[in-house]
Amino acid sequence: VRTERLVVLGKLSSGIAHEIRNPLGVIDSSAYYLKKKHKDADEKTMTHLNRIIKQTRISTDIVQSLQDLTRMKEPQKARMDIADVIEDGINVCIIPQTVKIIEKVPKDKLFVDADGRQLLIVFNNILNNAVQAMDNKGTIWVTADRGSNNWVEVSFKDSGPGITSGDLKKIFQSFFGTKAKGLGFGLTICQMIMEKHGGEIEAQSELGKGTTFIVRLPSIKANNERS
Repeated sequence: VRTERLVVLGKLSSGIAHEIRNPLGVIDSSAYYLKKKHKDADEKTMTHLNRIIKQTRISTDIVQSLQDLTRMKEPQKARMDIADVIEDGINVCIIPQTVKIIEKVPKDKLFVDADGRQLLIVFNNILNNAVQAMDNKGTIWVTADRGSNNWVEVSFKDSGPGITSGDLKKIFQSFFGTKAKGLGFGLTICQMIMEKHGGEIEAQSELGKGTTFIVRLPSIKANNERS
């Protein structure tokens, strides 16, 4: 079943990646041109241009990472603070003004050995699902902490309507989704990424009480020794 998923994902991603890369390249080059052309622009304009360039390049990296994943390439791991990945995930996700993000990340750094681009795919998928589940209005609580057995846990809780117990059991299956929008591959990809990292992803939900996704990764010490 997993192999079949990869075959389908591979075929889809190859075609989609080409279609997405072209407009991303145009956006990136146009923003870069404007930045060079208007060197004396005010600070606010330059901030927005830099933001466009940065987010476009992050999006391009995500597309490439998705292709690498479906081709069974192993994650390119490096030591990183999970707080930095969470921040990038929130920044790259399109969050409506009607959705409030509440972050609770400890001051002490939580280091993991991970592929940052692939973790962005996981966090972005979870955040997008939360926004959709809440119909673009509500609250998402994002927390990070050291869990049991020295694992780093990142939790995303939304104020949406929740998921039935029957749907919860099928939520990581390919082509499954409670919304009409999308193909239902997002959480399948997330689960595959976490397995490749030696981690896990769990969904908890109850009707009327929102949904929580918990991502767990083995923590490492600052000297790269596993905790």
